[in-house]
Amino acid sequence: MSETRLHDGSIVKLRPCRFVNETGNRYGVVRRGGLSRVVVRRNGLEACARLREGCAIGDAKRDLASRHRLAAESIDLGPLLRSLERADLIGSVDGKPLPEARRPSFYSAYRYFLRFHLKARLLQIAYRRLPLAIGRRLAYWTHRLDLSAVLRRKAERAEERLRSSPRTCLPAAVRRGFGRAYVDHLVRNIVDFESLQALTPIECEKWLARHVEYEGLDHLEQAKSEGLPVIVAGFHFSATKLLSLLLLRRGFDATQVWMPDGSMEMASVQERLAAISKDLPQYGKLQLIPDFTLASYRRLVGSLRDGGTLVWFADMFGSSEPPDGSAPSEEWRDSATKLFDFALIRSEMPQSKFETTLCGQRVYLNPWIGSFARTAGAAVIPSALIRQGSRFRLKLWPPLRLPRNPSAGDVDDLNRALFEQLDQVLREYPEQWFGWHSLRPVATNQF
Repeated sequence: MSETRLHDGSIVKLRPCRFVNETGNRYGVVRRGGLSRVVVRRNGLEACARLREGCAIGDAKRDLASRHRLAAESIDLGPLLRSLERADLIGSVDGKPLPEARRPSFYSAYRYFLRFHLKARLLQIAYRRLPLAIGRRLAYWTHRLDLSAVLRRKAERAEERLRSSPRTCLPAAVRRGFGRAYVDHLVRNIVDFESLQALTPIECEKWLARHVEYEGLDHLEQAKSEGLPVIVAGFHFSATKLLSLLLLRRGFDATQVWMPDGSMEMASVQERLAAISKDLPQYGKLQLIPDFTLASYRRLVGSLRDGGTLVWFADMFGSSEPPDGSAPSEEWRDSATKLFDFALIRSEMPQSKFETTLCGQRVYLNPWIGSFARTAGAAVIPSALIRQGSRFRLKLWPPLRLPRNPSAGDVDDLNRALFEQLDQVLREYPEQWFGWHSLRPVATNQF
């Protein structure tokens, strides 16, 4: 289909498809019986709803304009139509069928049926009708069947990065069967969170009491007794979404940077927190920071300066490209530099990067926790949730502290010590670290 053939009078009809809520204001338009899809926001979904039945482009634009009180000429559906075309989702133009780039196969139909029909039913049975121990096994195999292709690719990337580590860091016993163990761990983390989410708060508390142990909690208690603001710098081991919950159940109030990843909507998280507060009043309170806007940064700094506990996962990766493909504005850079004292924020790099060594590899990680510790005068407590069979151990290490009037070199030293702790945990539990498949080495500078 040539874009020049399309005009406001062109009638476009999509192939049979379904709409799936991905997360928040993001929706998937999925070809029925196939694997192709596009991801759109609410406005794009409204346009696709018209085009699914067959609609002139101009009518779709006027409908959107009426709904959102905009001028029809200000609406450009070109990017949406190009995305739909690339995904082979446009079935006809002006009544003329378009040839299929790839017909649905038996395998794609099976995957479609599993994802959008069978999976939801199996998980409903697993989490709502079966005893928890049996239900978790059913949920595990359901997710493994559905996500096998995606997780296999992640495991292959993880194994590739693992092979770059010297054998003195990770012996042969760890390397054998690593991909299989990595996939197993990724699936179990999904099931861990979903199975607890399906329980009532009181049932969840009983399960946690039987399956979770704490190590080093006295480090956090001591820092809080001194009135220090604290950053609990989590590492991406095991079920990361449970780390804050495990601090809440010990009575700590916390603020967490929570970036929605599609597995759970923010509204559901807030609803769950309200239920916990009602049924388990002895728990601490949790505030969520859902994005990285300047307003959210101010909330982060404010929570620390008020003596709060900030939960932030430390093993973030630097990037050579901004998230939206464009350079940050000068106004944004000025505001961020003034507020946070990020030394690199004024360079052409939109994100600061810190070179460190993990398992013998030189890689990039993000130094922002050290910068926040300097801004708020906070202690940094490394932490990780480790799976040990059917049990978990939340480990917290002694706090890292900056001297009075810290320099940029002191911040670097804190970050270096933080990532040295990560290196130690990684060598002990390599298959439990999520970061392998997205590890960014310094040597190749590939992102």
